[in-house]
Amino acid sequence: RRVHGLQSLDENPILLYKPQGLNTTVKLMDSQLSDDDFALIIQTKYQSDCFKLFSKHFVCVDSTHKTSGYQFPLTTLLVLVADSWGEGMPVAWLISNREDFTMIRLFFRLLYEQSPEVTTAALMSDDAEQYYKSWVDAFPQLEQPRKLLCKWHVKRAWTENIAKLPLEDRSEVMKILHMLCDELDEALFNESMNNFLEYLTANEQRHAFRDYFCNFYANRTETWASCHRTNLQINTNTYVESFHKVIKYKYLKATNNKRLD
Repeated sequence: RRVHGLQSLDENPILLYKPQGLNTTVKLMDSQLSDDDFALIIQTKYQSDCFKLFSKHFVCVDSTHKTSGYQFPLTTLLVLVADSWGEGMPVAWLISNREDFTMIRLFFRLLYEQSPEVTTAALMSDDAEQYYKSWVDAFPQLEQPRKLLCKWHVKRAWTENIAKLPLEDRSEVMKILHMLCDELDEALFNESMNNFLEYLTANEQRHAFRDYFCNFYANRTETWASCHRTNLQINTNTYVESFHKVIKYKYLKATNNKRLD
């Protein structure tokens, strides 16, 4: 009911409303949505203006779960407002029953229809591939944006894999990893990285973590190391995460909302 009310406004913020239970498959912009799919894409006029104005340097995208009893993730697209506060500004939302390439591409393509002039130098997200691939597919530009990983997600992944190390090494390795991630001097970073890899190689019991780190992070430091993004003035998805925390803990009181609105 509230969606239909918003759709009746002169400045309709609903870019797409596709409820579950439609009798036929809906084809929208080469994206197949089935009967079971739910999608609600919202962007107000003010958000659209901010998207066009502040997306040049980078955009951030992130999803949060458990915001309603339906278990639908909320995906937020955010830019950094270039004012004295430097605050994050959500410029579009997607509520959907899934967050795969098809759904995220549909989200971005509808935004492109509203703002075809938008280009960005970098896109920041977690390590899920669908965000970057969907953006590149939806927003054609002469030079593809840099792919940046959210430092919070990177550090969480390291913490989840720290058990690959002997117990006595875990604390020291985590300190080194955090130092590497936050180091701003590229020469010092490179030296510290070489020393860290030698440290992991020196003890066979550390080889499992060394192999993990080399396979997923050592070969693409430009996506997560702070020294490679000093000109972007952003190091994490903190702006998106803070917005989601406000929703989950201030408005929803850390519980699942029974309704989407």
